[in-house]
Amino acid sequence: MNRTSHSFNDSAVSPPLAVIFVPYFGPWPRWMRLYLKSCAFNPSLRWHLIGDAGAPAGMPANVTFQHLSLEAFFKRAGDLLGLNTSGMGAYKVCDFRPAFAELFPEVVAGHAFWGWGDIDVVYGNIQRFVEPLLNDHDVISFMQMPFSNHTCFLRNTPRLTGLFREATGWQADMGNTQHTAFDDHAYTRVIHNEPRVWRQECFATPYLRWYSWLDGSLNFPARWIWSNGRLTASRARAYEFVYFHFMTWKGRRANGETYPCWTDESVFEIHDTPAPGSVESYELTLSGIRPCAPPADRPRRFAMIETLSFPLKWERRVRMAWACFITCDWSRALVNGRLFSAAGWRRFNERFRG
Repeated sequence: MNRTSHSFNDSAVSPPLAVIFVPYFGPWPRWMRLYLKSCAFNPSLRWHLIGDAGAPAGMPANVTFQHLSLEAFFKRAGDLLGLNTSGMGAYKVCDFRPAFAELFPEVVAGHAFWGWGDIDVVYGNIQRFVEPLLNDHDVISFMQMPFSNHTCFLRNTPRLTGLFREATGWQADMGNTQHTAFDDHAYTRVIHNEPRVWRQECFATPYLRWYSWLDGSLNFPARWIWSNGRLTASRARAYEFVYFHFMTWKGRRANGETYPCWTDESVFEIHDTPAPGSVESYELTLSGIRPCAPPADRPRRFAMIETLSFPLKWERRVRMAWACFITCDWSRALVNGRLFSAAGWRRFNERFRG
């Protein structure tokens, strides 16, 4: 099978190259059908949903579902890791994701890679992007800092399966009843020290006010288009995106900041079944998700730092150097690819935006 050209009804590759854990407790979100469609167009990968709702409608062949109550999950985690997990809430599950290969060995068995992801994501052609990287790398992160916990890949080896145990204070972090962002902080520090790590900013999580867009500005695209497995965005028509992580659109607050987001009035018009042979396209905006015409432009490359055009790279560098100068935030802006940190953003606001 040609893995770069396939239809919605393609069956999953057997065995898949990787399995991605997606824990989610509670009713499935309003965009779930588009999430599943975007997974279906990547048949060489498998997504394994874990949750306490019923199996979502329209699951493609490369998406599996495991019914598990929140209480049963924490009992499993507590028993296998030797932790007291009583009194923990649903968001706390995120702290355990680096241990999922130990918690669910029967799921990762037979896969060369495993990882985890979020559900507030729409995927582009991620399999075409990631497949060339898997031979030469053991860890794939779509951000430079921190580790891209919204989607990531780790080689299925005993070392990487148990790497979370090398993080300082892992038992205290996982054993804390409150969410500690263990995967963002302590785990990021140990995983980035591995010798065969690929990590680069792929602009998959826009709108955060301390990360810049392709050109180094905070002028992010207002419209994204998913069309038969290909993901593009306004203000970046020459580029294709690996995925779109819309964490700021699903809720007003993220990382202590307030953002525009979807409301109860937002429209989510996602069809169950496309017409045979048709091109299925949807636009994602702050008004919701609706069908749209396929984009006329065909992107030439995936968006990441090293594929930016020469003029765009220099525009980005100039803007980021200016941001460094006005915020005195050199290390974050230049080393980590950030426009500036949250503290730097506040200083920028105070000085230039009142």
